[in-house]
Amino acid sequence: MKKNSFKYLIILILLLMPAAVYAKCSFCFSSEESGYSYGGRSCCESCYYKKTGHKSMVCLDCGARVFSLDSKKNAGYPQCASCAAEGISDKQSLDEVSRQAKLYLKNECAVDLIFDESDLFFSYPGSGNVVFGRCKTEKKFRGGVCIGSKSTVYVIKGMSRSRLFFVLCHEYAHVWHNSVNVNSKSVISGADSFKEAFASWAAYKCLCAAGYGFRTGLYIQRDIYSSGLNKMLELEKKLGSEEALIEYVKSNTVFI
Repeated sequence: MKKNSFKYLIILILLLMPAAVYAKCSFCFSSEESGYSYGGRSCCESCYYKKTGHKSMVCLDCGARVFSLDSKKNAGYPQCASCAAEGISDKQSLDEVSRQAKLYLKNECAVDLIFDESDLFFSYPGSGNVVFGRCKTEKKFRGGVCIGSKSTVYVIKGMSRSRLFFVLCHEYAHVWHNSVNVNSKSVISGADSFKEAFASWAAYKCLCAAGYGFRTGLYIQRDIYSSGLNKMLELEKKLGSEEALIEYVKSNTVFI
């Protein structure tokens, strides 16, 4: 009986040897190539999740799958290795994308910022909610009348070129809106969804014109932007043209 048991054990080992040789995962012996490891042992995606609890995510620049463990190496939001590698962190490239964004805003949305003197700076990603960019505008008043404004735009380091382009178009749309609309406040509040809708609309138009249209779903995710964009597109349709929409936002901050 013992001889037969030993014989069956040997046969079982021989049968499992090919699987062990070709296995990529040390836990379930699957042949899935994942590049992940746990406790110094290679493992598949499924076992990695079971062992660590890290949820599967997508790169917010290209949509590729990434894991949360590796999601904050560069710009402070989920990025794949490829997009993180092309992240823009130097002032020369920043200024280059800035000029491109202003050119597209003028050609696609009649938002002319050629003579704009707003400052543009990098800022490091903060903790908590991800903020890709921010626009701060200070207005000068004389006798209750706005006589000028000065804006400063901040963007985080490490964004891919397409996301940086989108963010700059969005923030520069704020700069333009703040400068031409006397009713537009300098600080964004919950009541300023119209401003966010217009900025998202302008950035969306530029993104599509620049050939990045397939990424708009990744870039316009928060409700204040996605729902606002849809409302602005409906308003454009109601008014009849982009030109009519631009004239409308110059003196209004509410939808009709």
